[in-house]
Amino acid sequence: MKEKKVNTMSIIGLVSVLLTGVLGVMKLPAEYIAYKEAGVPLLIGIIVLISNFTSKPLVKTILLNDSIFDMNKLHHALDENGQRNTFYKKVSQVSYLLVLTFVFSSFLNYALAKYFLVSEPGSEAFMNELGQMNGWSFPVIALPSMIMMGGILWMLFSNIKKLTGLGMEELMVKK
Repeated sequence: MKEKKVNTMSIIGLVSVLLTGVLGVMKLPAEYIAYKEAGVPLLIGIIVLISNFTSKPLVKTILLNDSIFDMNKLHHALDENGQRNTFYKKVSQVSYLLVLTFVFSSFLNYALAKYFLVSEPGSEAFMNELGQMNGWSFPVIALPSMIMMGGILWMLFSNIKKLTGLGMEELMVKK
């Protein structure tokens, strides 16, 4: 609010939390929570996918920007080696792999909700199951997703090194 900017991911997170509360209070079937749990990462994946067809793909906006990389130095090195097009094809591949990570997370979220949420919505047992589901979400969903995203970043950074001949520390913005 202070910077007068809308952060889409924060809004999605807030809506997700509110939906969980509303679905629980209204005592709607657990299936609705399973759909909501799957829908959030799927929505993020769709946003990343759609952004690939715009002038500002999210992967480029978030990772390849002037606050992280000396983009002039990066582009100069890519152009010297005749690799700029190859590099941006690799960035596009990275973006699609990121979409797949969110689809994978969506599937795991749905499966976890279906596994844990078996009691009557709104009951104490249901609330305990909701807590268990959230507790298990780190080892079952977040950890594999982080490993996959780490692999994706490694792929991006190793391609930068391979195509430019420069190490990451040479391309990072010095603060």
